[in-house]
Amino acid sequence: MPCQLAFFRADKPEDYEPGTLPVFMAHMNDNYGEIPYGIPSVDGSGVKISTFYGWQTVNHSKQVDYAPKDEW
Repeated sequence: MPCQLAFFRADKPEDYEPGTLPVFMAHMNDNYGEIPYGIPSVDGSGVKISTFYGWQTVNHSKQVDYAPKDEW
């Protein structure tokens, strides 16, 4: 399962720092098969937005198949 994530730089970074923007998760697994989530910007890193797929884990990063899949 591929991991899709993005970091976004904000026009007003102070609005997206811990204490202002909470960590969030949208529990939509039943409808979409994934759980979107976000993490506030820490030390100017940008807001992280990604999806969590709660299955098909690996024991080591070398086991991840990064080949594109047509079925997406």
